[in-house]
Amino acid sequence: MKHSVALIGLLSIATSALAQLVEYPIATDRSDSKTRRMSRTQSTEDPTFLPFFEDFSTSDTLLRDSLWLYGNSVSLNNGIGIHPPSKNVVSFDGADSLGKPYNVNDLLAKGFADRLTSQPIRMDLVSVPLQTTVYLSFFYQLKGRGEPPDPGDQLILSLKEQNGTWEDVYVIETDTTMVSDVFTQVIVPINDPKYFHDKFQFRFKNYARLSGPYDTWNLDYIYINSGRTPGDLYYPDRTISTSFTSLFQDYFAMPVHHFLEDPAANIVYPSIDLTNLQLASIAGGVQPNNYKTRAYITSQVGGIN
Repeated sequence: MKHSVALIGLLSIATSALAQLVEYPIATDRSDSKTRRMSRTQSTEDPTFLPFFEDFSTSDTLLRDSLWLYGNSVSLNNGIGIHPPSKNVVSFDGADSLGKPYNVNDLLAKGFADRLTSQPIRMDLVSVPLQTTVYLSFFYQLKGRGEPPDPGDQLILSLKEQNGTWEDVYVIETDTTMVSDVFTQVIVPINDPKYFHDKFQFRFKNYARLSGPYDTWNLDYIYINSGRTPGDLYYPDRTISTSFTSLFQDYFAMPVHHFLEDPAANIVYPSIDLTNLQLASIAGGVQPNNYKTRAYITSQVGGIN
């Protein structure tokens, strides 16, 4: 698994009294995002193949049609999860992706809320000798920066059998030993012949209070493949797990004249967090745990640096 990372910094300095220094992200098309999200409920069921991998880092706004049958359900975000294995998570709670509660009449109503369902996967193409080596792994975290699940709340993984029924194969239920700032990895075998058909799917859903963004679960880094074992929990992957911090101390925009009064006090090195998902012994030695790099950008206005 390789990540292609483009890190772009733009500084614009103008002479107008109203000019500002502003940080800009890489451009994405956010036009009519609500309509686009809702239209995805009509996505066609195009099959995908093993390996299946999703770390939710390819977009900050939309899930991939090639992997997901997405509706107004889970929230794709970069901020609710604390120290996720990779940038962006999907969050499950009692409101849909547009923030609308599932039940507005009963504040204490409980039930199944958000769902994340895969596109059909051609499991029928997995050879019989390899069918005992297929595993699904994922990372989960309860609460994060959301609202903590109550006792009895659940995050459930279900698999679709050949006859079209869904079977709950892994249930995570809230208990007092769980911590809210750690992602835990789970690996689940998929080795029953009833799953090896041409329209296999898997689904995550949560049981929560339905009246708003309560009882939060965060999900990241889903991987399904053959040739795995129960101990296959490390990956040759170093991932960006947070966005850049601000260039301008506590601000994301600053008037030019304010900045020029004391540039040294108004600017700071931005940083990002990275996660090393490889085991040192597998990599042949101790893994580096700190990365540092600096980029120096010189701008000229009227021939003056």
